[in-house]
Amino acid sequence: MSFPGWISVHTHIGPLPIEDIVSKKLPVRILTNNHGLNVWGTIQHYKSHPPQTLIRFVLTNGTCIETTPEQKIYTAKKGYVSAQQITEKDRIVTLRGLSHFKYESPTSIEYIPTPYRTHELVIVEHHTYFTKNILVKDTMV
Repeated sequence: MSFPGWISVHTHIGPLPIEDIVSKKLPVRILTNNHGLNVWGTIQHYKSHPPQTLIRFVLTNGTCIETTPEQKIYTAKKGYVSAQQITEKDRIVTLRGLSHFKYESPTSIEYIPTPYRTHELVIVEHHTYFTKNILVKDTMV
């Protein structure tokens, strides 16, 4: 459950590529979600993984995100589901500003091989975080 290095994560100093956060073990606070309330969380673990096939989603708002098939993503009706279970009928919860949500559906879903390492964070509080405005769950839950 992880993301390629170029995917940004919301931090208290603005969006940063996950690869930079993990490789430099940056002590940044991460925007996390506690049952609908966004709060700043603390990174407990920084992890990197070997290259693997990714899923690429393009959402109705134009956002493009790549992730591993096992990554849990929050959807409006199903809650957290693995990326490989998401269909074009699902509505993915996305962030607008720092405290409002919007729902976007995938307009395309494709599997792509990649030579790049993937990275993940484990957050102490609530085990969730936002990547490219999409609410995801870390591996500790």
